[in-house]
Amino acid sequence: MSRLVTTIMGAVLGAATFAASAAAGPLVCTGSGPSELLGLDNRALMAELQTRLDRNATRAASHDVVYSTSPSYTHSSEAAAHCSIAVGYMRTRTRDEESINRCDCLDQLATYQPPANTCPSEASTTVYFDTARWAMTPADEAALTSIADEANRCGLDRAIVAGHTDRVGTDAANQSLSVRRADQVADFLEGRGLDRSRIDEQAYGESQLAVPTDDNVPERRNRRTEVHVRFVSDAGS
Repeated sequence: MSRLVTTIMGAVLGAATFAASAAAGPLVCTGSGPSELLGLDNRALMAELQTRLDRNATRAASHDVVYSTSPSYTHSSEAAAHCSIAVGYMRTRTRDEESINRCDCLDQLATYQPPANTCPSEASTTVYFDTARWAMTPADEAALTSIADEANRCGLDRAIVAGHTDRVGTDAANQSLSVRRADQVADFLEGRGLDRSRIDEQAYGESQLAVPTDDNVPERRNRRTEVHVRFVSDAGS
């Protein structure tokens, strides 16, 4: 089976997943305007689409989102489906503008925004990295900025920033890399106004895999920094 046929089949399956997730309500982002992502080169575009796919797939599986009364679950499921379609086309060097536009639009809708006069108790996000790298994408920075803004508004109780790696490389190298990934995120949050003394940095190397693999097998979902932020409970009320 050719790579193009495989990709098209994946796109069809992604569309079926999207249709199933939308069955309970009207479609959103239909006919949405051109995404700013279309101005990126192919390499940067692929990275942004993959980040959105990973984030929304994780969000859609979250217990808090699944049982939420907000539309976050529907938006996350739809975003993951359209981002998957867009990534599939990009692997054949084809830009499917409709799926890219919807991926970006739905990703923005999926980010839960609490009412202006209330504060959530906590927030979480996961930043994913390229192999042996610790640089973040603009999408990652936007997600962290949103959490930092909420912490500045509501008051920060404690933030846990935990760096991880996949199993490519030595134990020592991966431990050092996980420290850099945690530092990168903690530095960014501090730069957005969070008190560094309330940020608990942790680094686990390859010891806590999100997806079990054999040694030296690259796995994007393991190359991550997990961020969990707890807000002051009575702030903003």
